[in-house]
Amino acid sequence: MKKGFRAVLALIIAVFVMMPLDARAATTYVLNKNSHKFHEPSCASVGKMKSKNRWDVDMSYDEVISMGYSPCHNCNPGRVSSSSAAPVTPVAPVTPVTPVTQGTSADSALVRTAPIQAAAVPVAAVSALTPEQIVQQAFALYIQGGLDQNTALQRVQIKTPELVAAGSGFAAVVQADLAALKGAAAAAPAAAAPAALTPQQIVQQAFAQYVAAGMTQEQALAAVQANLPALLAQ
Repeated sequence: MKKGFRAVLALIIAVFVMMPLDARAATTYVLNKNSHKFHEPSCASVGKMKSKNRWDVDMSYDEVISMGYSPCHNCNPGRVSSSSAAPVTPVAPVTPVTPVTQGTSADSALVRTAPIQAAAVPVAAVSALTPEQIVQQAFALYIQGGLDQNTALQRVQIKTPELVAAGSGFAAVVQADLAALKGAAAAAPAAAAPAALTPQQIVQQAFAQYVAAGMTQEQALAAVQANLPALLAQ
């Protein structure tokens, strides 16, 4: 049986390695949603970070700062910045949003227990937002409202025309959408207990966690192989 799992593991890793680079998420910084610090992916603090507090993003230094995060004192991320980079408009003031509760299935998860704080700026700064900045800040509001990154991205894609048309009032569009999602989740029947993970899913998730912790693919593969019995016994 163990040989069968090793074969499954080898197949999963082979598929991952053969993925094109643009199909993998590019990480610029690693954010800690609890401490509101951000780090270089290679920072030693990243390996000590709890998975529920970790958020990998592909954003510029100024974009992360505008979301209310401060740089780690150990790795000092973004210490070299381009003087030609265009300044980023700070995030607009945001009304606190009650996190959206769990939906009807594990695949439609709409819950985040630790909302992200947004930096407060004068209202006058909002009027000059570009469509791109509106979309970026709307995404941050969805995260603050309790959505996971994938669901927040889906909502932004659906609501982009309405967000851009609203201009400086884009926050109201996000608030209304979050309220609608919360109402739909509350009206839905209680979700059934999640199905047990298959051996393939256990192996795949363990490999992804090792890589996220800073291991190379070869190191992550070796770690999964060494801990395979313990992983499957959980």
